Amino acid sequence: VESGDGRVLQYGWEILDAFIDDVVEQKPDLVILTGDLTMNGEKQSHEELAQKLETLSENGIEVAVIPGNHDINNPYARKFTSDGTVKTDSIRADEFAQIYSDFGYVAADTRDPASLSYLYKLDDYYWLLMLDSCQYEPENKVKGRIKESTLAWMDEQLLKAREQGIFVLPVAHHNLLAQSRMYTTQCAMDNNSEVIDLLQKYRLPLFFSGHLHVQRVRKHKAEPGVADEAYGIKEIITDALSIPPCQYGEVVWDEDGSISYETRSVDVSGWARTMGSGNPDLLDFEDR
Repeated sequence: VESGDGRVLQYGWEILDAFIDDVVEQKPDLVILTGDLTMNGEKQSHEELAQKLETLSENGIEVAVIPGNHDINNPYARKFTSDGTVKTDSIRADEFAQIYSDFGYVAADTRDPASLSYLYKLDDYYWLLMLDSCQYEPENKVKGRIKESTLAWMDEQLLKAREQGIFVLPVAHHNLLAQSRMYTTQCAMDNNSEVIDLLQKYRLPLFFSGHLHVQRVRKHKAEPGVADEAYGIKEIITDALSIPPCQYGEVVWDEDGSISYETRSVDVSGWARTMGSGNPDLLDFEDR
């Protein structure tokens, strides 16, 4: 907990349960998880999370996930005991797709053969490009990069979308635009300039990511003298659910094609009261 990067690790499952209850009540069309689904890629944690997400499926809510740098081939996978930590099983990329098969991979319209990226058609007009930006073969790395072959695959999907008049929303774990952060500079993808060029080739307005663990919104600045200096892709980096104020993003596509975005905090204390909890940390969660 002391080295948890601000995460409320001791109440991770309770926060998740409260979040799931929020989602079931709101009934969105889709829930997107942008990676770092586990502490350090523990197989049991992946399996238990997948079981939790089944609650959303049972309520008619679709879920789409991608991996984060914590999730695959992580050598730090640990089980916590009263005596300390014990090394435990992590997972490979094929196991990730198997465990989360019901949360994007089976429903994917097209999958990239070189990564865990896939195309998810939300409806006839909106497509999600779920991008695997992680490096885990042969070993796990913190830094992100989208493979050259995956960029080619993305180009094919974006061309099809443009020809059909489809709005595409790309989502990845690692950040598209460089961000300032006091303790690391590893948040943007290594080849982010190539990714930016490809996405802007198709005039995509918006990109979602995670990884930074805190909310950020930034727009890419066009080079001086270009034909349209006003245009630049905008990135929204979503919060980590486990870091106070334990919030998530809500994206609304209106009938006129406009997009709005706002954050919502999980009502952990309300959930705790409903569950009859006697834990003061949970009952007074937002003020502690």
